[in-house]
Amino acid sequence: MKCASLLQLVRCPRAMLLALGLAATTSAIGGESSPPAPQRTAFAFHVKMPKGASIGAQHLYQEILGALLFLGTQQAPGMKSCEWEAGPMREFGVFSVRVRHPDPGRRVSCLRAAVHLILLQTFSESDFLSARRRAVELVARSYEPNPRIFPFDGYGLVQAALRTVYQNGSPLHQIYSARSNEVREISFDEFELWLRRSREDRLIDFAGERGLLEALGLPVPDPMVLRIVPSLESPRLPAGLHSFEEGERFGVPAIILLKSYSGGFDQEISRRLSCNLTGSVQLGEGSVGNAISSILCDTYPALNNEHWAVFFVDKKAKDASDRDFCLQVQALIRDPDIATAVHFSPEGTKGLYILLPPWCVTL
Repeated sequence: MKCASLLQLVRCPRAMLLALGLAATTSAIGGESSPPAPQRTAFAFHVKMPKGASIGAQHLYQEILGALLFLGTQQAPGMKSCEWEAGPMREFGVFSVRVRHPDPGRRVSCLRAAVHLILLQTFSESDFLSARRRAVELVARSYEPNPRIFPFDGYGLVQAALRTVYQNGSPLHQIYSARSNEVREISFDEFELWLRRSREDRLIDFAGERGLLEALGLPVPDPMVLRIVPSLESPRLPAGLHSFEEGERFGVPAIILLKSYSGGFDQEISRRLSCNLTGSVQLGEGSVGNAISSILCDTYPALNNEHWAVFFVDKKAKDASDRDFCLQVQALIRDPDIATAVHFSPEGTKGLYILLPPWCVTL
């Protein structure tokens, strides 16, 4: 059975663990005969939206919950014997909790402590303030370049580019446009009410191996019951040229965005384009003009199971003509490798965006 996303993984629990980079642990929990259990065990949980809530507000609360989960797994006494990885995944409202320990029984005990943290533990205002501070810092990464990321802050750039292409008010635009001050304005009472409501209304459910869920005292989801999840389908601006104000602040004035498949480009094209930030893109002769300093390519998985290929285009020294740079960036899509990638992408030219600095629009 094919699993489209983690929100449907109650139907495919083994696939969920493979998505988390783990193997099944049923042998250690249910006593079945199978190969030795791995060193890690994991589950995922999903926080559903309360009735009447907006995607944007739910996203802000989830940012704090993710930070609270991360900090709680580092500090709770029942968890300290295990190594932890906890945080949000790419599906909206889905979080993963993974533990590492050589003793499978200890891993289950640690995960049981995590379930208590998620469903029952009372958090103090001090816990909340620490988590909110961490969430504020994480959200700020989408707007403030990180000087420690060399040669540029690709994460912040891509978030800025996605804010540009999705229409205002759409679900993904709400998520990508979250501001750190919005997180900072959430009070302890507001968050505590949201979390209590999520718990009392049973808006939190779990996915994982049947044996693990049973060992943790959690209900095993019925694969025949459909799960209603909020749609993140979001209209975008028409493809083509758009003004991109934030590029120069992040150190890269122009970006070419291309909607791609999860596997990226054809392997040979991906190798020639160096589409993993291993080196500058080497395009065909005559494809790169003298006003362009360098081009880097990478692929990014995004929310709603979307994938984007991103070309980061830098300008040469100040003496290079602004007009030449603007025209040469637009001409890049005529390079044979890039044109082939566009042709075989899921949306073709409808998924192609050329984001240029505002002064290009002026010219």
